[in-house]
Amino acid sequence: MGAPTLEQSRCDFAAEMLLRQGNLYLKAFGTSMLPSIWPGDVAQVQSCTFAEVELGDIVLCRREGGFQLHRVVRKTDHPAKLVTRGDAMPSCDTPAKPQEILGKTQKIIRKENIVASWRTPPFAKRVLGRLLAHSDLCLRITLRLRGEWERLLADGLRSSWHPSKRDSLPYSGIADKTRSNLVCCEERRG
Repeated sequence: MGAPTLEQSRCDFAAEMLLRQGNLYLKAFGTSMLPSIWPGDVAQVQSCTFAEVELGDIVLCRREGGFQLHRVVRKTDHPAKLVTRGDAMPSCDTPAKPQEILGKTQKIIRKENIVASWRTPPFAKRVLGRLLAHSDLCLRITLRLRGEWERLLADGLRSSWHPSKRDSLPYSGIADKTRSNLVCCEERRG
């Protein structure tokens, strides 16, 4: 077996930090959890055991030298395993063993705002997730529209926001608090 890659070393470090501190902030880059988790969102993950995981939780699993942040769709005790799936993925992942479960998501931070993280997403999010799972064209259009929307919001904020108003922005300190233990979570879309 060769030397560990940079990605494996980062994951080892992050897993160790999660075990020692009990929580970890991960920045998502993949699209497999759209529309619940968007590229650039930060997930706060809390260390947990297999027994603490429930259906619908978004769990962090150690897979193939990397991390995977997906929703639990099935849990069995004999043999102990979790079946996960990304909200925008057409099929379930290979079952995860208890030792592969590192933690579960407590909250999602998007653009310095805390967004709701549901065990069962609202109907519209479930429909959009299924649509994105089966259509790369819809995925590309959705990402493009989201980018345009963010650009419009940023232009609007630039014209009305002044640096002296930083303290009045909602959750303005989240990025400062999380930057010290922020780890990138790159996931690959199947």
